[in-house]
Amino acid sequence: MLSLAPLGLTTMCGGSSPSAPPAKSPEEVARDAKSRELDALYKEEPKTPYVLDRSQAFRASRECGQGPFRVEVTGLDAKYGERVDVYACGPRELAGRVRVSADGYGDATGDGQAFGYGGAENARCKASDAEVARVSDAGSSSAASPGHSSAHAAKTAAAKPAEGEQLREEASVALEQGKCPAGMRHEYLASTEYRASLPLHGKVRVEIWSGEPNDLRDVLFVVQQLRVDSSMTDAAWDKLQKDKDAWYARFAAFEKSHDDMFIHDEDAGFAPPPPPKAETQPPKPSVHAEWVPGYYHRNGTAWAWIPGWWRVPDADVQQKLTVVAPTAPPPPRDEPSAREEVAPAPEAVWAPGQWQWDGARWVWVTGAWRMPPRQGMAWQAPRWRPEARGFVLVPGGWSIRVR
Repeated sequence: MLSLAPLGLTTMCGGSSPSAPPAKSPEEVARDAKSRELDALYKEEPKTPYVLDRSQAFRASRECGQGPFRVEVTGLDAKYGERVDVYACGPRELAGRVRVSADGYGDATGDGQAFGYGGAENARCKASDAEVARVSDAGSSSAASPGHSSAHAAKTAAAKPAEGEQLREEASVALEQGKCPAGMRHEYLASTEYRASLPLHGKVRVEIWSGEPNDLRDVLFVVQQLRVDSSMTDAAWDKLQKDKDAWYARFAAFEKSHDDMFIHDEDAGFAPPPPPKAETQPPKPSVHAEWVPGYYHRNGTAWAWIPGWWRVPDADVQQKLTVVAPTAPPPPRDEPSAREEVAPAPEAVWAPGQWQWDGARWVWVTGAWRMPPRQGMAWQAPRWRPEARGFVLVPGGWSIRVR
């Protein structure tokens, strides 16, 4: 009996022997067997003969957002059943949750299902620890002109949150079933079947949200409605439902006995974030600064609002491209009403208000609660350094470097 040659030995003909794949452990062999069993189970799932009836594409009005975004369509009132497919088309992968609900089909407040792993591809719309540590010229929820405090206006706006953003339809986009426009990535979000005796003649709602903001530039959300093919008969439909019920029972038994094969949803039961707060951008602090809108940060079982800020490139500071004011800023204002705001999280730090130069006048930017990159860090306010050309903005933040 021949045995595998050890790695590094050569054949009699002088050539190198092919490397033998490493032997699999018993655990790996068992896992492969279970994967094959699951694949076979999926292939045996009875397929409903759906045909595409209606396709709509939608777009968010903001480049950075975490929702909740909403789409509402009307059911097809199909005789046997219909399906709602939701997917995204765009240049990057998103991550979040989606919930599909319909009139007459139970509770519409479930936690939906997770999709995507979008992390790094959406970094433009959120702060890394290093960036948060350099945020200095960040605004709060609004900016006020001299002689007017915006604290009351900000609180009033926050006290009356709007409904989640209704995505706007892109009527000019025509899509085939499950397809994206050429050059765009397809990302599955959800597929929901309605096969009960109650036809869908009411509203179907799609809600999309995420724990961190996604970069939504050039992203289309697609909702496609499919109906059972008109060739379906009552007898064939009844048989299909029995076959499906039997398959779902088999799948449930497999899932229970092979629990280790399935990823458990850690975010299940977590409610969508509130609608984003209204923000007014403070004056731009440097030539190439980029505004990052505020967003909600998950804090335990609650959401904590992180106000928007200006992202100032290090090169702007090094090349002296930050704002220059002709005079020193006025004395800081007292903000007793702003200080009454409840901290969004135990580790949050109050960043006092500050004066910013908008190119023509000094503008007061109200204070805000901010999340430090690490516990125990203190907020250091930006400062205006006197130079021959005027008073130059020196960014502050959690870890300021004196330049």
